[in-house]
Amino acid sequence: MRPPLCIAQFDIDPWRAKRQPCRTEAHAHNTGSGCTAASYAESHARQRAVPDIREIPLEFQGKIIILTGAAGGIGAALAHEFAQRGARLALCDLNAPALNDLCQELGALQMICDVTVESNIQAVVTEVEATLGPVDIFFSNAGFSTGEPDHAASAPDRVWQAAWDLHVMAHV
Repeated sequence: MRPPLCIAQFDIDPWRAKRQPCRTEAHAHNTGSGCTAASYAESHARQRAVPDIREIPLEFQGKIIILTGAAGGIGAALAHEFAQRGARLALCDLNAPALNDLCQELGALQMICDVTVESNIQAVVTEVEATLGPVDIFFSNAGFSTGEPDHAASAPDRVWQAAWDLHVMAHV
């Protein structure tokens, strides 16, 4: 059995841990100012703000998940993880051969989809809801990178536009 996945929710209040001065805020820390080594350590000790942490368990058993960019890399790893945790998957990608192999392996619904086209996304959601039921999670994972390895900004304008369309506008 796989260990449960959790989201850690942090509540950090930076003002909670304030330093307390010995006598005044600004003074030299020596015996002439009234601070001894012991009183300095006690009154000026840095207090670390310890966040309140609450774990929220994530359950995927029976959840219907649409996962974009699923045919390789992180997307394929996510698909395997979700499948092992009992999710019902609709996997989307433009790489049809790799997507077909993955969907057959996991028993997932295969969806060829260009996520930069809004009507494609709407069609995917409509088909998934008709085939599997209401969508619980839409995991937008599709992405790409290009350019010279030592200078990513070297990409031509058409690549920047494609990156903008996929990484930003597809989510709007």
